Amino acid sequence: MNNCPNCNEELEKGAVSCEKCGYEFDTIKSHSAKKSFKLSLLLKIAIPVVAVVLAVVIILLSIPSPMEASYANFGYFRDGELFLSDFTKGAGDQVSEDFKESNVLFSNYKDFIRMSSDGKKIFYVDYFDGTSYKLYYKNTSDLSTSYKISSGIIIYDISDDGSVVTYTKNNGSLHQHNLTEQSDAIDTNVVNYLVSDNGSKIIYEKRSDGEDSNTYDIYISENGNKGEKVLSSVASLKYVSEDFSTIYYTSNDILYRANIGKTPKQLADNVRDVIMIYESGEMYFTKANESGEASLYYFDGKKISDPIFTNFYRTESASDEQAVLAVYDSNNIERPFNIVIKDKSYSIDYDISSITMNDAGTEVYFTAGFDMSTKLSKLYTAKIDAEGLGKVKKVSDDVTYGRHLSGEKFIYVKDYDTASMVGTICVEGEEIAKNVNFNTMQYNKADDSLLYFSDVVDGSAKLYRYKNGKSQIIHESVYMNSLNVAEDGHYVFIADYYKGEGILYCANGNKFEKIDHDISDAFLIVSNEEYDTRARLSF
Repeated sequence: MNNCPNCNEELEKGAVSCEKCGYEFDTIKSHSAKKSFKLSLLLKIAIPVVAVVLAVVIILLSIPSPMEASYANFGYFRDGELFLSDFTKGAGDQVSEDFKESNVLFSNYKDFIRMSSDGKKIFYVDYFDGTSYKLYYKNTSDLSTSYKISSGIIIYDISDDGSVVTYTKNNGSLHQHNLTEQSDAIDTNVVNYLVSDNGSKIIYEKRSDGEDSNTYDIYISENGNKGEKVLSSVASLKYVSEDFSTIYYTSNDILYRANIGKTPKQLADNVRDVIMIYESGEMYFTKANESGEASLYYFDGKKISDPIFTNFYRTESASDEQAVLAVYDSNNIERPFNIVIKDKSYSIDYDISSITMNDAGTEVYFTAGFDMSTKLSKLYTAKIDAEGLGKVKKVSDDVTYGRHLSGEKFIYVKDYDTASMVGTICVEGEEIAKNVNFNTMQYNKADDSLLYFSDVVDGSAKLYRYKNGKSQIIHESVYMNSLNVAEDGHYVFIADYYKGEGILYCANGNKFEKIDHDISDAFLIVSNEEYDTRARLSF
Protein backbone atom coordinates (compact mmCIF):
# COMPACT_ATOMS: atom_id res chain seq x y z
CA MET A 1 0.00 0.00 0.00
CA ASN A 2 0.91 3.67 -0.45
CA ASN A 3 0.51 6.34 2.23
CA CYS A 4 -1.12 9.76 1.91
CA PRO A 5 1.61 12.44 1.78
CA ASN A 6 -0.64 14.79 3.79
CA CYS A 7 -1.74 12.66 6.79
CA ASN A 8 0.15 9.35 6.23
CA GLU A 9 -3.12 7.36 6.14
CA GLU A 10 -2.78 4.04 4.29
CA LEU A 11 -4.35 4.19 0.84
CA GLU A 12 -6.08 1.52 -1.17
CA LYS A 13 -4.36 0.66 -4.45
CA GLY A 14 -5.58 2.93 -7.25
CA ALA A 15 -7.08 5.54 -4.89
CA VAL A 16 -7.16 9.09 -6.26
CA SER A 17 -7.79 10.83 -2.93
CA CYS A 18 -7.40 10.17 0.80
CA GLU A 19 -10.62 9.11 2.53
CA LYS A 20 -9.36 10.50 5.84
CA CYS A 21 -8.22 14.03 4.96
CA GLY A 22 -9.50 14.44 1.38
CA TYR A 23 -6.03 15.07 -0.06
CA GLU A 24 -6.03 14.53 -3.88
CA PHE A 25 -3.10 13.17 -5.85
CA ASP A 26 -2.22 11.97 -9.35
CA THR A 27 -2.97 8.53 -10.74
CA ILE A 28 -0.99 7.23 -13.71
CA LYS A 29 -0.01 10.10 -15.96
CA SER A 30 0.07 9.51 -19.69
CA HIS A 31 2.51 11.64 -21.66
CA SER A 32 2.27 9.66 -24.86
CA ALA A 33 2.12 12.14 -27.73
CA LYS A 34 3.88 15.34 -28.53
CA LYS A 35 1.63 15.71 -31.54
CA SER A 36 -2.06 14.90 -31.64
CA PHE A 37 -5.36 16.06 -33.03
CA LYS A 38 -6.67 19.29 -31.63
CA LEU A 39 -9.67 19.35 -29.32
CA SER A 40 -12.90 20.56 -30.81
CA LEU A 41 -13.54 24.26 -30.37
CA LEU A 42 -16.94 23.35 -29.01
CA LEU A 43 -15.22 21.66 -26.08
CA LYS A 44 -13.09 24.73 -25.53
CA ILE A 45 -15.53 27.60 -25.82
CA ALA A 46 -19.14 26.45 -26.26
CA ILE A 47 -19.29 24.78 -22.86
CA PRO A 48 -19.38 27.25 -19.95
CA VAL A 49 -16.05 27.62 -18.21
CA VAL A 50 -16.00 26.35 -14.66
CA ALA A 51 -13.38 27.93 -12.42
CA VAL A 52 -11.53 25.39 -10.33
CA VAL A 53 -9.70 26.69 -7.27
CA LEU A 54 -7.01 24.37 -5.97
CA ALA A 55 -6.94 24.59 -2.17
CA VAL A 56 -3.81 22.49 -1.83
CA VAL A 57 -0.96 22.13 -4.31
CA ILE A 58 0.24 18.53 -4.62
CA ILE A 59 3.75 18.12 -3.27
CA LEU A 60 6.29 18.55 -6.03
CA LEU A 61 3.62 18.72 -8.72
CA SER A 62 4.98 20.16 -11.92
CA ILE A 63 2.61 23.00 -12.84
CA PRO A 64 2.64 24.08 -16.52
CA SER A 65 3.96 27.59 -16.98
CA PRO A 66 2.17 30.22 -19.07
CA MET A 67 2.78 30.03 -22.82
CA GLU A 68 5.96 31.76 -23.93
CA ALA A 69 6.23 33.82 -27.10
CA SER A 70 8.76 33.10 -29.82
CA TYR A 71 7.87 36.28 -31.70
CA ALA A 72 7.84 39.46 -29.61
CA ASN A 73 4.18 40.42 -29.88
CA PHE A 74 1.46 40.76 -27.32
CA GLY A 75 -2.23 41.57 -27.46
CA TYR A 76 -4.61 43.28 -25.10
CA PHE A 77 -8.24 44.29 -24.81
CA ARG A 78 -9.35 47.89 -24.37
CA ASP A 79 -13.02 48.83 -24.51
CA GLY A 80 -13.78 45.31 -25.72
CA GLU A 81 -11.50 45.57 -28.78
CA LEU A 82 -8.30 43.67 -29.60
CA PHE A 83 -5.04 45.65 -29.88
CA LEU A 84 -1.65 44.41 -31.09
CA SER A 85 1.75 45.70 -29.95
CA ASP A 86 5.33 44.57 -29.46
CA PHE A 87 8.00 45.31 -26.88
CA THR A 88 9.48 48.28 -28.72
CA LYS A 89 6.73 50.53 -30.05
CA GLY A 90 4.56 51.20 -26.98
CA ALA A 91 0.78 51.51 -27.38
CA GLY A 92 -0.76 48.98 -29.74
CA ASP A 93 -2.81 49.26 -32.91
CA GLN A 94 -6.45 48.19 -33.01
CA VAL A 95 -7.09 44.87 -34.75
CA SER A 96 -10.77 43.99 -34.25
CA GLU A 97 -13.83 46.08 -35.12
CA ASP A 98 -17.06 46.13 -33.12
CA PHE A 99 -15.97 42.94 -31.38
CA LYS A 100 -17.82 43.72 -28.16
CA GLU A 101 -21.12 44.34 -29.95
CA SER A 102 -20.95 41.53 -32.51
CA ASN A 103 -20.05 38.51 -30.42
CA VAL A 104 -21.27 36.09 -27.85
CA LEU A 105 -18.14 36.71 -25.78
CA PHE A 106 -16.09 33.69 -24.78
CA SER A 107 -13.40 33.78 -22.12
CA ASN A 108 -10.54 32.19 -24.07
CA TYR A 109 -10.82 34.23 -27.25
CA LYS A 110 -7.10 34.94 -26.99
CA ASP A 111 -6.33 31.23 -27.54
CA PHE A 112 -7.62 31.61 -31.11
CA ILE A 113 -5.38 34.48 -32.14
CA ARG A 114 -2.51 33.17 -34.23
CA MET A 115 0.51 34.74 -35.86
CA SER A 116 2.73 33.53 -38.68
CA SER A 117 6.24 32.65 -37.55
CA ASP A 118 7.72 35.69 -39.30
CA GLY A 119 5.26 37.98 -37.52
CA LYS A 120 3.89 39.41 -40.78
CA LYS A 121 0.31 38.12 -40.50
CA ILE A 122 -2.11 37.94 -37.59
CA PHE A 123 -5.18 35.67 -37.70
CA TYR A 124 -8.15 36.25 -35.42
CA VAL A 125 -11.75 35.16 -35.02
CA ASP A 126 -14.77 37.43 -34.84
CA TYR A 127 -18.54 37.30 -34.94
CA PHE A 128 -18.77 34.23 -32.73
CA ASP A 129 -22.41 33.06 -32.56
CA GLY A 130 -22.06 30.40 -29.84
CA THR A 131 -21.05 27.50 -32.10
CA SER A 132 -18.82 28.87 -34.88
CA TYR A 133 -17.09 32.05 -35.98
CA LYS A 134 -15.72 34.04 -38.88
CA LEU A 135 -11.98 33.97 -39.44
CA TYR A 136 -9.96 36.96 -40.64
CA TYR A 137 -6.34 37.90 -41.09
CA LYS A 138 -4.44 41.17 -41.34
CA ASN A 139 -0.94 42.08 -42.40
CA THR A 140 0.82 43.47 -39.35
CA SER A 141 2.33 46.19 -41.53
CA ASP A 142 -1.19 47.47 -42.28
CA LEU A 143 -3.77 46.68 -39.61
CA SER A 144 -6.33 48.97 -41.23
CA THR A 145 -7.34 46.33 -43.79
CA SER A 146 -8.88 42.96 -42.86
CA TYR A 147 -9.25 39.91 -45.12
CA LYS A 148 -11.96 37.35 -44.52
CA ILE A 149 -11.01 33.66 -44.72
CA SER A 150 -14.42 32.05 -44.18
CA SER A 151 -17.39 31.83 -41.83
CA GLY A 152 -18.94 28.92 -39.92
CA ILE A 153 -15.50 27.79 -38.74
CA ILE A 154 -15.09 25.48 -35.75
CA ILE A 155 -11.30 24.97 -35.53
CA TYR A 156 -8.43 26.23 -37.68
CA ASP A 157 -4.69 25.93 -38.17
CA ILE A 158 -2.20 27.98 -40.17
CA SER A 159 1.06 27.00 -41.81
CA ASP A 160 4.20 28.43 -40.24
CA ASP A 161 4.52 31.12 -42.89
CA GLY A 162 0.79 31.92 -42.75
CA SER A 163 0.19 31.16 -46.43
CA VAL A 164 -2.15 28.18 -45.91
CA VAL A 165 -5.11 27.98 -43.54
CA THR A 166 -6.72 24.63 -42.71
CA TYR A 167 -10.09 24.46 -40.96
CA THR A 168 -13.28 22.51 -40.35
CA LYS A 169 -16.69 24.12 -40.64
CA ASN A 170 -19.82 23.60 -38.59
CA ASN A 171 -21.09 21.02 -41.08
CA GLY A 172 -17.99 18.84 -40.49
CA SER A 173 -16.34 19.62 -43.82
CA LEU A 174 -12.56 20.05 -43.99
CA HIS A 175 -11.09 22.84 -46.15
CA GLN A 176 -7.90 24.72 -46.95
CA HIS A 177 -7.51 28.34 -48.00
CA ASN A 178 -4.44 29.78 -49.73
CA LEU A 179 -5.39 33.39 -48.80
CA THR A 180 -6.92 33.74 -52.25
CA GLU A 181 -9.70 31.16 -52.34
CA GLN A 182 -11.25 28.33 -50.33
CA SER A 183 -10.79 24.80 -51.59
CA ASP A 184 -13.64 22.44 -52.24
CA ALA A 185 -14.34 20.18 -49.28
CA ILE A 186 -11.37 17.87 -48.81
CA ASP A 187 -13.71 15.54 -46.92
CA THR A 188 -16.87 15.59 -44.81
CA ASN A 189 -17.79 14.38 -41.31
CA VAL A 190 -14.23 15.01 -40.13
CA VAL A 191 -13.80 14.62 -36.38
CA ASN A 192 -10.26 15.94 -35.81
CA TYR A 193 -7.15 16.71 -37.83
CA LEU A 194 -3.45 17.49 -37.63
CA VAL A 195 -1.53 19.58 -40.20
CA SER A 196 2.13 19.60 -41.15
CA ASP A 197 4.07 22.82 -40.50
CA ASN A 198 3.93 23.91 -44.14
CA GLY A 199 0.27 22.92 -44.56
CA SER A 200 0.94 20.39 -47.33
CA LYS A 201 -0.18 17.30 -45.39
CA ILE A 202 -3.24 16.72 -43.25
CA ILE A 203 -3.85 13.66 -41.12
CA TYR A 204 -7.51 13.48 -40.15
CA GLU A 205 -9.93 11.04 -38.60
CA LYS A 206 -13.50 9.99 -39.26
CA ARG A 207 -15.62 7.64 -37.20
CA SER A 208 -15.48 4.12 -38.60
CA ASP A 209 -19.21 3.39 -38.38
CA GLY A 210 -21.29 6.49 -37.81
CA GLU A 211 -21.61 8.94 -34.94
CA ASP A 212 -21.74 6.28 -32.20
CA SER A 213 -18.55 4.51 -33.26
CA ASN A 214 -15.67 4.29 -30.78
CA THR A 215 -13.08 3.65 -33.50
CA TYR A 216 -11.77 5.85 -36.27
CA ASP A 217 -10.44 5.61 -39.79
CA ILE A 218 -7.32 7.68 -40.48
CA TYR A 219 -6.81 9.56 -43.75
CA ILE A 220 -3.95 11.58 -45.23
CA SER A 221 -4.56 14.49 -47.58
CA GLU A 222 -1.74 16.04 -49.61
CA ASN A 223 -1.77 19.52 -51.16
CA GLY A 224 -5.46 20.06 -50.44
CA ASN A 225 -6.65 16.95 -52.31
CA LYS A 226 -9.19 14.44 -51.02
CA GLY A 227 -7.68 12.20 -48.39
CA GLU A 228 -6.65 8.59 -48.80
CA LYS A 229 -7.53 6.13 -46.05
CA VAL A 230 -4.35 4.74 -44.48
CA LEU A 231 -5.65 3.06 -41.30
CA SER A 232 -8.93 1.53 -40.14
CA SER A 233 -10.55 0.84 -36.77
CA VAL A 234 -8.09 2.91 -34.73
CA ALA A 235 -9.01 3.16 -31.05
CA SER A 236 -6.47 5.83 -30.10
CA LEU A 237 -3.82 7.71 -32.04
CA LYS A 238 -0.74 7.91 -29.83
CA TYR A 239 1.94 9.71 -31.81
CA VAL A 240 2.67 11.15 -35.23
CA SER A 241 6.30 11.68 -36.24
CA GLU A 242 7.48 15.16 -37.19
CA ASP A 243 7.59 14.29 -40.89
CA PHE A 244 4.16 12.57 -40.81
CA SER A 245 5.74 9.33 -42.05
CA THR A 246 5.08 7.22 -38.95
CA ILE A 247 1.98 6.79 -36.79
CA TYR A 248 1.72 4.93 -33.49
CA TYR A 249 -1.76 3.82 -32.48
CA THR A 250 -3.75 1.23 -30.57
CA SER A 251 -6.55 -1.03 -31.76
CA ASN A 252 -8.14 -3.79 -29.68
CA ASP A 253 -5.47 -3.24 -26.99
CA ILE A 254 -2.69 -3.87 -29.54
CA LEU A 255 -0.02 -1.22 -30.09
CA TYR A 256 1.01 -0.66 -33.71
CA ARG A 257 3.60 1.34 -35.61
CA ALA A 258 2.51 2.26 -39.11
CA ASN A 259 5.03 3.58 -41.63
CA ILE A 260 2.84 5.25 -44.23
CA GLY A 261 2.55 3.12 -47.36
CA LYS A 262 3.55 -0.08 -45.55
CA THR A 263 1.69 -2.71 -43.56
CA PRO A 264 1.37 -1.68 -39.86
CA LYS A 265 3.65 -3.60 -37.52
CA GLN A 266 2.31 -4.99 -34.26
CA LEU A 267 4.59 -3.94 -31.39
CA ALA A 268 2.77 -5.31 -28.33
CA ASP A 269 -0.54 -6.85 -27.29
CA ASN A 270 -2.59 -6.44 -24.10
CA VAL A 271 -1.44 -2.82 -23.93
CA ARG A 272 -3.02 -0.95 -21.06
CA ASP A 273 -1.42 2.50 -21.38
CA VAL A 274 1.21 4.25 -23.49
CA ILE A 275 3.12 6.44 -21.07
CA MET A 276 5.62 8.20 -23.33
CA ILE A 277 6.73 8.10 -26.98
CA TYR A 278 9.78 9.98 -28.24
CA GLU A 279 10.69 11.12 -31.75
CA SER A 280 13.57 8.61 -31.64
CA GLY A 281 11.01 5.79 -31.56
CA GLU A 282 11.74 4.96 -27.92
CA MET A 283 8.72 4.52 -25.70
CA TYR A 284 7.36 3.34 -22.38
CA PHE A 285 4.11 1.45 -22.11
CA THR A 286 2.30 -0.93 -19.78
CA LYS A 287 0.78 -4.33 -20.50
CA ALA A 288 -1.75 -6.31 -18.54
CA ASN A 289 -0.07 -9.42 -17.13
CA GLU A 290 -1.69 -12.75 -16.23
CA SER A 291 -2.72 -11.45 -12.81
CA GLY A 292 -4.46 -8.45 -14.34
CA GLU A 293 -1.77 -6.10 -13.04
CA ALA A 294 0.19 -3.65 -15.18
CA SER A 295 3.79 -4.37 -16.14
CA LEU A 296 6.08 -1.57 -17.37
CA TYR A 297 8.12 -2.05 -20.58
CA TYR A 298 10.66 -0.04 -22.55
CA PHE A 299 10.91 -0.17 -26.35
CA ASP A 300 14.13 1.11 -27.96
CA GLY A 301 12.65 1.29 -31.46
CA LYS A 302 13.64 -2.28 -32.36
CA LYS A 303 12.94 -4.58 -29.44
CA ILE A 304 10.91 -4.60 -26.25
CA SER A 305 12.64 -5.03 -22.90
CA ASP A 306 11.76 -7.58 -20.27
CA PRO A 307 9.24 -6.22 -17.73
CA ILE A 308 10.89 -3.45 -15.71
CA PHE A 309 8.19 -3.83 -13.03
CA THR A 310 5.57 -6.54 -12.83
CA ASN A 311 3.19 -4.60 -10.58
CA PHE A 312 3.54 -1.07 -11.94
CA TYR A 313 1.53 1.54 -10.02
CA ARG A 314 2.00 4.97 -11.54
CA THR A 315 4.30 7.47 -13.27
CA GLU A 316 5.32 10.31 -10.99
CA SER A 317 7.25 12.38 -13.54
CA ALA A 318 8.58 11.98 -17.09
CA SER A 319 11.30 13.69 -19.08
CA ASP A 320 10.21 15.33 -22.33
CA GLU A 321 13.65 15.02 -23.90
CA GLN A 322 15.00 11.53 -23.17
CA ALA A 323 13.77 8.14 -21.97
CA VAL A 324 13.73 8.80 -18.22
CA LEU A 325 10.84 8.27 -15.79
CA ALA A 326 10.29 8.67 -12.07
CA VAL A 327 7.86 5.92 -11.06
CA TYR A 328 6.14 4.21 -8.14
CA ASP A 329 6.68 0.44 -7.89
CA SER A 330 4.05 -1.40 -5.83
CA ASN A 331 6.35 -4.44 -5.43
CA ASN A 332 8.58 -2.55 -3.01
CA ILE A 333 6.36 -1.23 -0.21
CA GLU A 334 9.25 0.11 1.86
CA ARG A 335 11.13 1.89 -0.96
CA PRO A 336 8.71 2.12 -3.89
CA PHE A 337 10.13 5.14 -5.77
CA ASN A 338 12.47 4.52 -8.70
CA ILE A 339 14.24 6.31 -11.52
CA VAL A 340 13.94 4.42 -14.82
CA ILE A 341 16.56 5.15 -17.49
CA LYS A 342 15.72 3.28 -20.67
CA ASP A 343 15.29 -0.33 -19.44
CA LYS A 344 17.21 0.07 -16.16
CA SER A 345 15.63 0.90 -12.81
CA TYR A 346 17.35 2.58 -9.87
CA SER A 347 15.68 2.40 -6.47
CA ILE A 348 15.96 5.43 -4.16
CA ASP A 349 16.61 4.29 -0.60
CA TYR A 350 14.59 6.97 1.19
CA ASP A 351 11.11 7.19 2.73
CA ILE A 352 9.87 9.40 -0.12
CA SER A 353 6.63 11.37 -0.08
CA SER A 354 6.78 12.62 -3.67
CA ILE A 355 9.26 13.05 -6.50
CA THR A 356 9.70 15.11 -9.66
CA MET A 357 12.33 15.74 -12.33
CA ASN A 358 13.11 18.53 -14.77
CA ASP A 359 11.98 18.31 -18.40
CA ALA A 360 15.49 17.39 -19.55
CA GLY A 361 15.56 14.36 -17.22
CA THR A 362 18.92 15.37 -15.76
CA GLU A 363 17.96 16.06 -12.15
CA VAL A 364 15.43 14.82 -9.63
CA TYR A 365 14.07 16.36 -6.44
CA PHE A 366 12.14 14.47 -3.79
CA THR A 367 10.73 14.95 -0.31
CA ALA A 368 11.26 12.32 2.37
CA GLY A 369 10.74 11.81 6.09
CA PHE A 370 7.26 13.34 6.16
CA ASP A 371 6.33 14.46 9.71
CA MET A 372 2.61 14.04 10.39
CA SER A 373 2.56 16.56 13.22
CA THR A 374 4.23 19.39 11.32
CA LYS A 375 3.21 18.32 7.78
CA LEU A 376 6.82 19.00 6.72
CA SER A 377 9.48 16.96 4.91
CA LYS A 378 13.17 17.03 4.08
CA LEU A 379 14.09 17.94 0.50
CA TYR A 380 16.76 16.02 -1.47
CA THR A 381 18.18 16.17 -4.98
CA ALA A 382 20.32 14.00 -7.26
CA LYS A 383 21.70 14.23 -10.79
CA ILE A 384 20.70 11.76 -13.51
CA ASP A 385 22.91 10.64 -16.39
CA ALA A 386 23.44 7.61 -18.62
CA GLU A 387 25.24 5.84 -15.77
CA GLY A 388 22.24 6.10 -13.47
CA LEU A 389 21.33 8.10 -10.40
CA GLY A 390 24.07 10.26 -8.89
CA LYS A 391 24.82 10.95 -5.23
CA VAL A 392 21.78 12.08 -3.24
CA LYS A 393 22.25 15.42 -1.47
CA LYS A 394 20.01 17.04 1.13
CA VAL A 395 18.82 20.49 0.12
CA SER A 396 16.79 21.61 3.11
CA ASP A 397 14.74 20.64 6.16
CA ASP A 398 11.12 21.54 6.91
CA VAL A 399 9.93 21.88 3.30
CA THR A 400 6.23 22.01 2.38
CA TYR A 401 6.03 22.04 -1.42
CA GLY A 402 8.23 22.34 -4.50
CA ARG A 403 8.06 22.40 -8.30
CA HIS A 404 10.04 23.10 -11.47
CA LEU A 405 9.21 26.46 -13.07
CA SER A 406 9.12 26.20 -16.88
CA GLY A 407 10.24 22.60 -16.44
CA GLU A 408 13.75 23.50 -15.28
CA LYS A 409 14.16 26.00 -12.39
CA PHE A 410 13.28 24.27 -9.11
CA ILE A 411 11.74 26.30 -6.28
CA TYR A 412 10.37 25.18 -2.93
CA VAL A 413 8.40 26.71 -0.12
CA LYS A 414 8.56 26.69 3.67
CA ASP A 415 6.03 27.98 6.22
CA TYR A 416 3.30 27.48 3.64
CA ASP A 417 -0.19 28.69 4.57
CA THR A 418 -2.83 26.68 2.70
CA ALA A 419 -5.57 29.30 3.04
CA SER A 420 -3.58 32.23 1.64
CA MET A 421 -1.22 30.09 -0.52
CA VAL A 422 1.84 32.05 0.62
CA GLY A 423 5.10 31.05 2.27
CA THR A 424 8.87 31.46 2.28
CA ILE A 425 10.33 30.77 -1.16
CA CYS A 426 13.76 29.17 -1.60
CA VAL A 427 15.98 28.28 -4.56
CA GLU A 428 19.04 26.01 -4.38
CA GLY A 429 19.17 26.25 -0.61
CA GLU A 430 18.87 30.03 -0.58
CA GLU A 431 15.87 31.87 0.88
CA ILE A 432 14.48 34.44 -1.56
CA ALA A 433 11.60 36.09 0.29
CA LYS A 434 8.78 35.55 2.77
CA ASN A 435 5.03 35.93 2.27
CA VAL A 436 5.29 34.96 -1.41
CA ASN A 437 2.40 33.56 -3.46
CA PHE A 438 3.93 30.22 -4.44
CA ASN A 439 1.56 29.37 -7.31
CA THR A 440 2.06 32.55 -9.37
CA MET A 441 5.87 32.60 -9.57
CA GLN A 442 7.39 32.66 -13.06
CA TYR A 443 10.88 31.95 -14.33
CA ASN A 444 12.41 34.30 -16.89
CA LYS A 445 14.81 31.98 -18.68
CA ALA A 446 16.28 34.72 -20.88
CA ASP A 447 18.00 36.46 -17.96
CA ASP A 448 17.78 33.71 -15.32
CA SER A 449 15.53 35.74 -13.03
CA LEU A 450 12.43 34.95 -10.97
CA LEU A 451 9.28 37.06 -10.87
CA TYR A 452 7.12 36.70 -7.78
CA PHE A 453 4.24 38.31 -5.90
CA SER A 454 3.99 39.28 -2.25
CA ASP A 455 1.40 41.03 -0.04
CA VAL A 456 -1.68 39.86 -1.94
CA VAL A 457 -4.89 41.91 -1.67
CA ASP A 458 -7.98 41.06 -3.79
CA GLY A 459 -6.01 39.43 -6.63
CA SER A 460 -3.36 42.16 -6.82
CA ALA A 461 0.06 42.18 -5.15
CA LYS A 462 3.54 43.67 -5.18
CA LEU A 463 5.60 42.33 -8.10
CA TYR A 464 9.27 41.57 -7.40
CA ARG A 465 12.18 40.44 -9.56
CA TYR A 466 14.89 38.20 -8.07
CA LYS A 467 18.32 37.87 -9.74
CA ASN A 468 21.87 37.23 -8.53
CA GLY A 469 20.81 36.94 -4.91
CA LYS A 470 18.88 40.23 -4.84
CA SER A 471 15.19 41.12 -5.00
CA GLN A 472 13.86 44.39 -6.35
CA ILE A 473 10.27 45.60 -6.41
CA ILE A 474 8.89 46.27 -9.91
CA HIS A 475 5.45 47.65 -9.07
CA GLU A 476 3.33 48.08 -5.94
CA SER A 477 -0.02 46.78 -7.24
CA VAL A 478 -0.07 44.25 -10.10
CA TYR A 479 -3.01 42.06 -11.14
CA MET A 480 -1.41 38.62 -10.67
CA ASN A 481 -3.26 36.88 -13.50
CA SER A 482 -1.95 39.43 -16.01
CA LEU A 483 1.77 38.64 -15.80
CA ASN A 484 3.14 37.15 -19.05
CA VAL A 485 6.82 36.40 -19.69
CA ALA A 486 8.06 36.21 -23.28
CA GLU A 487 10.87 34.00 -24.53
CA ASP A 488 13.14 36.99 -25.22
CA GLY A 489 12.89 38.16 -21.58
CA HIS A 490 10.34 40.95 -21.90
CA TYR A 491 7.20 40.72 -19.80
CA VAL A 492 3.87 42.54 -19.57
CA PHE A 493 1.50 43.11 -16.66
CA ILE A 494 -1.56 45.14 -15.66
CA ALA A 495 -1.29 47.35 -12.58
CA ASP A 496 -3.76 49.37 -10.49
CA TYR A 497 -6.51 46.96 -11.49
CA TYR A 498 -9.98 48.21 -10.49
CA LYS A 499 -13.42 47.07 -11.63
CA GLY A 500 -11.95 44.83 -14.33
CA GLU A 501 -9.54 47.36 -15.86
CA GLY A 502 -6.04 48.68 -15.21
CA ILE A 503 -2.87 50.18 -16.68
CA LEU A 504 -0.76 48.01 -19.00
CA TYR A 505 3.03 48.00 -18.60
CA CYS A 506 5.85 46.41 -20.57
CA ALA A 507 9.08 45.54 -18.74
CA ASN A 508 12.59 44.30 -19.42
CA GLY A 509 14.72 43.47 -16.40
CA ASN A 510 13.98 46.09 -13.73
CA LYS A 511 12.87 48.77 -16.21
CA PHE A 512 9.25 49.16 -17.25
CA GLU A 513 7.09 51.62 -19.18
CA LYS A 514 3.39 52.38 -19.47
CA ILE A 515 1.76 51.03 -22.63
CA ASP A 516 -1.95 51.83 -22.39
CA HIS A 517 -4.81 52.41 -19.95
CA ASP A 518 -8.26 50.92 -19.22
CA ILE A 519 -7.00 47.44 -20.15
CA SER A 520 -9.10 44.41 -19.21
CA ASP A 521 -6.73 41.64 -20.32
CA ALA A 522 -3.24 41.21 -21.80
CA PHE A 523 -1.54 38.15 -23.28
CA LEU A 524 1.34 37.01 -25.46
CA ILE A 525 0.67 36.24 -29.10
CA VAL A 526 2.86 33.29 -29.93
CA SER A 527 4.25 32.40 -33.29
CA ASN A 528 2.54 29.55 -35.08
CA GLU A 529 5.58 27.31 -34.61
CA GLU A 530 5.46 27.77 -30.84
CA TYR A 531 1.69 27.39 -30.78
CA ASP A 532 1.82 24.06 -32.62
CA THR A 533 4.52 22.73 -30.29
CA ARG A 534 2.29 23.30 -27.28
CA ALA A 535 -1.06 22.57 -28.89
CA ARG A 536 -0.12 19.10 -30.13
CA LEU A 537 -0.53 17.34 -26.80
CA SER A 538 -1.63 13.86 -25.88
CA PHE A 539 -5.32 13.00 -25.94
